[in-house]
Amino acid sequence: MNRRRAAHLMVGLTAALALATGCSPDDGDEPPTTALLADVTQQVTTDANAMADAAGTELINWKTNPAPCTGRNGEFADDDRWSLGAVGDLKVDPAGQLATLGRIRTVLQQRGWEITDDSTFADGTRGKLSAIHPSTSHTTVVTTTVDRQYLAVSLGSPCHLPAPGENPLRN
Repeated sequence: MNRRRAAHLMVGLTAALALATGCSPDDGDEPPTTALLADVTQQVTTDANAMADAAGTELINWKTNPAPCTGRNGEFADDDRWSLGAVGDLKVDPAGQLATLGRIRTVLQQRGWEITDDSTFADGTRGKLSAIHPSTSHTTVVTTTVDRQYLAVSLGSPCHLPAPGENPLRN
């Protein structure tokens, strides 16, 4: 993998993990649900594949990574709660990227996602789409890359407690 692709993947994974770790060990919200890593991975992969279908291209460089949820001060939860971050790319012709973002937006809306940001950058050739799914609390960001060769897809889950017999942070 070349240095540019590696940097792109790191940026995407960092963004996905930032999206995914919104549950704090001491935030007073409802406790997270218990989930199997395989189930959450399947959900985000299904969502990413729906976006790839809308784009008319294959999802490439797909990576998923469980990560510990952190509190407001960066502390890890004592109960090993975790979230899943995922990133991938869609190879899309530069001239069709904004139209492709529009098709992805339509598919996400049809699948029950709420669009939180749908913007075109100042250069008029690149853009970003962000959404959240109200029933799963999964989040996604799809954005054109600086070189305009890809749409970068990031997905994140909320925090979950480990299922009995499984701990994604220690397995």
